[in-house]
Amino acid sequence: MEKALLNIKEFCAYIGIGETKARELMTKTNNPYTVRIGGRLYANKVLLDKWLLNIDIQEAINAMQKQGRASSSMRDALGRVRDCLESAKHNRIISENPCFEISVVILVKKRLVK
Repeated sequence: MEKALLNIKEFCAYIGIGETKARELMTKTNNPYTVRIGGRLYANKVLLDKWLLNIDIQEAINAMQKQGRASSSMRDALGRVRDCLESAKHNRIISENPCFEISVVILVKKRLVK
């Protein structure tokens, strides 16, 4: 059976960072995966995986925006990813579909009019 909570050392090994950065992430950021039991810090593995996946998908969307891709294209792509992950959830491959927390924001550049 897989562990539900990772201690600091396991957390470091799992995501490939040092202990100082791990403690910083677990204490100074507003994240959904940190669990405090007494004076100890743990990472909820299911919530950590979901958080990591959201970062990757959001970074991909941000990169597409910087490339000048149309928002409708990005929404369509995100919709297809959501559908795939919803199927994986339905088939019990994953426990939650992380894509429902991600959205495509339309950025409008303002021009200065003289």
